[in-house]
Amino acid sequence: MIINDKGSQEGIIFYDTGGFSGKSPEIPRHYLSSMDGFVLVYAVNNQESFNMIDILKRDIDKNKEKKDAPVIIIGTKLDLVEERQVDYSQVLAWSAKEKTKCYELSVFDLNSLHEPFIQLASKLNPPQVKSGFSQMTMRSKAKD
Repeated sequence: MIINDKGSQEGIIFYDTGGFSGKSPEIPRHYLSSMDGFVLVYAVNNQESFNMIDILKRDIDKNKEKKDAPVIIIGTKLDLVEERQVDYSQVLAWSAKEKTKCYELSVFDLNSLHEPFIQLASKLNPPQVKSGFSQMTMRSKAKD
């Protein structure tokens, strides 16, 4: 259970696709038809893993059934600064172009693990917009 930024508890189930390799990875269609949101993960010390994110995001956008399903990007292994291959400015530019939230984190900083999933939970269950119609009541006019 994750408590979103509105204080509501949300249950999130993760399906790990086990990673991708090769020139043309595809997400199995049954995942795309049943998912409410997507988390794409790359390692900051592996440029190829970031390149795969772009391919996977295009596949998701083309084939997902829920067109408003949020996609967030998480860069892992932030603690391996000296081995970094993926420049953060590259990540920010790509994220802005794709209109996704991006996070970089280290599993050694447990607090950094919370924010992406709180954000995802909030997007999966946005606050309900109250209609003005719920405020109105029907009155019957008495006939003389």
